[in-house]
Amino acid sequence: MQLKTHVKAGFTVSQESLQAGPIWSDAEAAGKCPRVCNSQGGCATGEWITTVPGQMSECRCLFS
Repeated sequence: MQLKTHVKAGFTVSQESLQAGPIWSDAEAAGKCPRVCNSQGGCATGEWITTVPGQMSECRCLFS
């Protein structure tokens, strides 16, 4: 997944992890994380982590 951002002087960007249900692979995350982040007004970074094996993963999102 390619991340494109354009942050101008005076604007801040924050990162947050959002729960996404179980994610089993990078390929699945590439489809799921943009939807999860966009649903909250953010942009997926391409990073994700499993927080509860077999049950819950989180997508890393950028917010401006």
